[in-house]
Amino acid sequence: MMMTFDFIFAAQRDIILMKQLREAIQSGSDVEICTDIHRIHFDPHRKAVEIRPCSETSAFHHKIVPKEVKYEAFVKMLDLDWENLAPDDIMDIDF
Repeated sequence: MMMTFDFIFAAQRDIILMKQLREAIQSGSDVEICTDIHRIHFDPHRKAVEIRPCSETSAFHHKIVPKEVKYEAFVKMLDLDWENLAPDDIMDIDF
């Protein structure tokens, strides 16, 4: 089972993580948030979020498929509005 977006569901239960994610997207700065298994990088210049494994040696690195998500789509994901994502909102990236 892939775990690429598990941090979204964790944020629904963790108000601190949710606040960090929302503040990162609104900050206009390069921000990186790490969870136990994810490295989430916010790039304000490209308006994209990169999701990668926390490290290449982490226990779950093979379950995190590197993705790039547009800012607008990332907000939809945080709001659990998955059905309104467009096909080009989420892209695979090289690891």
